Amino acid sequence: PYNIEQESKIIARMALDFLEGKRPNSIAAASILLLVKHKHTQQDLAGVAGISTNTLRNVYQELLEHQNELPKHLFKTKVE
Repeated sequence: PYNIEQESKIIARMALDFLEGKRPNSIAAASILLLVKHKHTQQDLAGVAGISTNTLRNVYQELLEHQNELPKHLFKTKVE
């Protein structure tokens, strides 16, 4: 079964290599957003993580730039 919490932890750990200086809660929220890919969840995720939606989008964009460095099996949709 697909476990967002477990999968996002894997992404967040790997992302530490290329998201130096980013706060852990920002990396965690962006990792979850990368997995669920629902725009309407940005505000909810940012609120839970205690960050702004702008911070979430910025870290998410950086994570997307390195998406090919992450295990492809973690994504429901194909990583291009």
